[in-house]
Amino acid sequence: MRSKIIVFLVAMLSSVALNYNINKAETIDTKTETKHIEQIKEKERKVKGKSKPKPKPKKTKEQEQREYWSNVLGRKVAKATKIKAKISFYTSLGCENGGYAGITASGKRLREGMVANNCYSFGTNIYFKGYGLKEVQDRGANSVFGNYTSFDVFVPRNYGESDSQYFKRVNNMGVKTVTAYVFKFEEE
Repeated sequence: MRSKIIVFLVAMLSSVALNYNINKAETIDTKTETKHIEQIKEKERKVKGKSKPKPKPKKTKEQEQREYWSNVLGRKVAKATKIKAKISFYTSLGCENGGYAGITASGKRLREGMVANNCYSFGTNIYFKGYGLKEVQDRGANSVFGNYTSFDVFVPRNYGESDSQYFKRVNNMGVKTVTAYVFKFEEE
């Protein structure tokens, strides 16, 4: 009988201990779950307090192109027009400048970065792929009469080069077709 009582007491204690552990586990799970629910509610409160950020409008191809050229040229581009340009080359010699050696039709001294074209106004900036940014400051030449896409690019003389060497070198450069961009800058 004593052994039955002992077995009964051991069983009772085991049951109480097991029940205690189950309750303890449920209490821990309940606390964890409550904490998790509170965190979710807090996030929802924060989101409700803020308005959703508006999506940025997508940039058009033209806007991306203006932004690209503004970064490349270091000036704010208002408009960039892509063209196919036919370019030839000329010297500062009087025979290629209507007798005015080294002077442009706009009255400026010929220098690197100038081009001739009879349609664009003086000061128009044009980027020629492979040749860089140029500015229209001259007129004339058979290749550019009445044509928006034909340009004569000025080539400066090399140090110590004779007139004949200079003329031959430049005229041997030929005529090329390149991609070009006509720019209008914002400060214009």
